[in-house]
Amino acid sequence: MRSMPQELNRAQVIRRLVTIIVFVFVTSSCATVTVTSMPYVSAPQVSPTDAARVEILQSMPARPHERLGEISVTATTAPAPAISDLQKTLQRKAGALGADAVVVVYDSLQPIAASAYGGWSDRTVYAITGRRLVAVAIKYR
Repeated sequence: MRSMPQELNRAQVIRRLVTIIVFVFVTSSCATVTVTSMPYVSAPQVSPTDAARVEILQSMPARPHERLGEISVTATTAPAPAISDLQKTLQRKAGALGADAVVVVYDSLQPIAASAYGGWSDRTVYAITGRRLVAVAIKYR
C-alpha cells in the first residue's frame, strides 16, 4: 500500500472541518416549529381527512359543526418560519384529527423561553420571543 502525501491528508481534514462548520451554521439558523394537538374528550371519533383540503378560518363558521380538539403551534421569530409552513402544519395536525377546517383563535408574539448569561452575582436573564398559535379543529355536520 502506498501512503498518501501529508499535504493531501491536511487538505482533506480542512475540507471536512469547513463542511462541518458550514453544516452547523446552516442547521442552527433554521426556524423551529413545535406543534401539539389535544383532542377533546367529548369529541366524536372520526377518520383522518386529507390535510390539503382542511380550510384555515379566522372565525367560527355559521355552518353546523363539531369541535374536535385544539392545536397549539409555537414557532421561533428569529428566524421566523414561512406563513405557508405554519399553515401546512395546522392543516396536517387538523387532518390527523379528522377535521374539515381549523379556526385560529389565538395568534400572538409572546415569551416562549429564557436565556441566562453571567455568573451567580451578575446574571442577566433575557426573554426569547416566539409566535404562538392556538386553533380549534372542527368537523362539518
